[in-house]
Amino acid sequence: MTDDLVDALLAEWPGRWRHPALSAELTSGGTRADLDRAANLLVASLARPRSYAESLDALLSEGRFEIAETLLLDLLEQSPAPDAGGDRWQAAADRLAAARADALADLRRSWADLESKAAALGLAPAPEPPLAAATQRSRDDGRQLLETEIRRVGGAEEALAVAVERRIAEELAASDSAGWATSWAEAVRNCMRAEEFRVVRELLRAGPGASVDAGPRTVEPPPLRWPWPGHPADEVLGWYRSTGRSPGPEFERYRPLSTDEAWPRLLDALGRILGPLDGPTVLDLAVALAALLGEQAAPPVEAVTDDRTGRVVGYRTRLFGLHDARMPVLPLLGLEGVALWISVDDDGGTSAVEPIAVVDPDIGALPVVWFRPCTRAARSAADHVAVVDLADLFLLVAPDARRRTPSATTRRVNLLRLLVPQLAPTIVLGGPALDLGPGAAPRDSLAWLFDLCGLRPDGPVLDGVLHDTAGHRVALRCVLEMMMTDSLETEEARVGLPALRAIRSSERHAAIRAALIAPLAHDAAARTVLWLALWPDGDDPLEERQVLATLNLVEVPTEVQARISEHLHVSRAITTLCALGLLRCQDGGVRPPASGLRLILRGDDDTVRTAATEAVIETAESIRVSARAAAAVLGERVTHTIGHSLDNRVTGIRRDLEQMLSRTADPQDRAALEAIRLRVQGLGGGAYVNAYEAALEPPTRTDVTDVVRAVVGEVDWNTARPIRIRSEMDSPVWVVANSWLLNEALTNLVRNAEAAQEEADGPSTIRIRVVVHAAPPQPASTLPVPPPCVAVEVADGGPGFTAEALRRYSAVLYAGIDAGEITSADVVEGRTGTGLLSTQTWLQDYGGTLELAGHSDLGGACVRMWLPVDVDPTPGGSG
Repeated sequence: MTDDLVDALLAEWPGRWRHPALSAELTSGGTRADLDRAANLLVASLARPRSYAESLDALLSEGRFEIAETLLLDLLEQSPAPDAGGDRWQAAADRLAAARADALADLRRSWADLESKAAALGLAPAPEPPLAAATQRSRDDGRQLLETEIRRVGGAEEALAVAVERRIAEELAASDSAGWATSWAEAVRNCMRAEEFRVVRELLRAGPGASVDAGPRTVEPPPLRWPWPGHPADEVLGWYRSTGRSPGPEFERYRPLSTDEAWPRLLDALGRILGPLDGPTVLDLAVALAALLGEQAAPPVEAVTDDRTGRVVGYRTRLFGLHDARMPVLPLLGLEGVALWISVDDDGGTSAVEPIAVVDPDIGALPVVWFRPCTRAARSAADHVAVVDLADLFLLVAPDARRRTPSATTRRVNLLRLLVPQLAPTIVLGGPALDLGPGAAPRDSLAWLFDLCGLRPDGPVLDGVLHDTAGHRVALRCVLEMMMTDSLETEEARVGLPALRAIRSSERHAAIRAALIAPLAHDAAARTVLWLALWPDGDDPLEERQVLATLNLVEVPTEVQARISEHLHVSRAITTLCALGLLRCQDGGVRPPASGLRLILRGDDDTVRTAATEAVIETAESIRVSARAAAAVLGERVTHTIGHSLDNRVTGIRRDLEQMLSRTADPQDRAALEAIRLRVQGLGGGAYVNAYEAALEPPTRTDVTDVVRAVVGEVDWNTARPIRIRSEMDSPVWVVANSWLLNEALTNLVRNAEAAQEEADGPSTIRIRVVVHAAPPQPASTLPVPPPCVAVEVADGGPGFTAEALRRYSAVLYAGIDAGEITSADVVEGRTGTGLLSTQTWLQDYGGTLELAGHSDLGGACVRMWLPVDVDPTPGGSG
């Protein structure tokens, strides 16, 4: 057997997918399967052949999407398809589409991470490869496209590492001050390990000893621990007051230098705070703390007393000096200071009175710094309270590793490093949005925030967060709270790429998406425009008309699309969305947000499709309700105006009829004129005003059979020609509706039946039947309204619906109608269908619908009004 014949036979063999090694070789385009090799591959997998479902699972997990698609197509062609019914086949196809979308999203994020790293290394940006087309084939094909950039970036990183070590060796050899050079070298190496390549390049440029504002890794932390926690506070203060009193020579590492101008005032304030506590003493401490942080401030002081005993339990003031322009705008860092609480009789235990939470309606609970005047104090269990004790301040004033007095800026940073990790992430970040502030580049500001929280993010994490959020304040706030919470749970200070991947899960993206669109909760129109703009998966700009054209892709009824197209204010919605940072405005149109934020907002195709459909339906309903509300506002004035005009006309007609009666002697003619005069009285404006007011009444529980009786009697009495109306009714059937509107709807149908027979039969007797079907005969699945429901059927003996009339009226009711299809003759002869449309609109308000049922057994037309039955909840009640 030839190799070509083997290839042909195996390629057409339906069972090949149960043998993965064989099928992979057949579809890989690689080595041809000769007879011996095919036999070996087949025998190797016969011990446990895979089912079709298992083969598909394996292919998707391996990212071999094109082969998986071929498998699905083969299954579709087989009849019946093994392991795949229609629904299961569609579910498998959906899984394939989702796997492709996930793989493409991962590859695009990998590309973005690579480009962020390249920029940090000083490399020029590279054009994005065709990832979408490659991922259609397989995940590995997409990854192959990244290899060139991976090699380029990796080479630059290796070159920088070599340059760093060479420069460090040169500086250490040439430096007269080993301390300066050693600290500089340590900072450079720390930044290299964290892949903080921008900071590395800045440090190399500046060299040892230079002032470099290059992020938190360049700010040296204080000594990590206080070695004497068990010594009382007054004893420890004595060590600082006299050089002859200390626990040993190692204490000199902690003694402030004589050149430290802020220390003497703080030492004096701390000594006084250990004595009887009063307002002036607290003020001196607040002033000394502000001076330590480079601020001059005299904040107000308020004594707080116990409501029961009247005893002072603490003092409330403010701590100034924590504001730093390089850092994000956080509740703890405001220019107006942060709340400072100093408790009375505090021995460091749990007996002291904790500060009371202050809640801002926009931000939530505000942070409080609790100073406890003892050497070491327990931390607070409250998530809004950060504790500072004497030992914390002693560490803050200690000279740095090079025996220099720390600057006020360094002390500020290190105090924040102490305070912020004690607070819950929600308290640190404040309100629903995070402002990185104008004082530093977004990346540096973000690095500072992580650092203050006690976290050490790798460089790619910072770049990844900024890429994924595009710097959007709400998205940033969500991502950082998630990462901070995850780190607290794992007690892991380093934040690497696994932490970033955790944020990129579909569940986390859904939570961020919900926060982003939360301001649009009551703006369905803006949500509609957002999802229409995000429907195309790309960054191309869209004009307003192109956004609206996407509406055709949304699977909603035609009348909903028509209503949206006519009334949706796209430009107003775009203005709102751009102000919220969800779209980017440009001349004459709009662009989706940057790729990372677009991926969060858009989700997969199903997310966009579902969100767009829901928003479009809600917007259409909002437009309908607004139109009706506007009509209601104007309706009363218009109705009264029309009523006044009609009253004048009716008065004139009655006058003419009375004159005709006075000149008519024939009894039959007089009876006819008198009947006309009586009917004309009902055309007065008062009837229209009363009807308008009745129509505005809220829906109530109404008996359909009562409405039918009233309508039948009214029509029968007001019709001059012979009419035979038969009503078939049983016990009461209750619905929730406006009884006047329900009466008008049924009257319109009966009048239509009457008019149809008058046009066809002339003066012959009119036959109309009205039937209440309290228990419709057809199966529940075919009912226009979910059971329990009721149908009021109106049948007549007229000519019935022509095919053209049925098409036109169906268009009016269910799909909307082009105004151009209604002719002037239609208007004159009353064939516009607007009465049917009004009836349909009223019924829909109450959960019902109007059905054009075709021909009746009386020979004419048959229509039905459907409404849900209101079941009496009381015991023994009936529906």
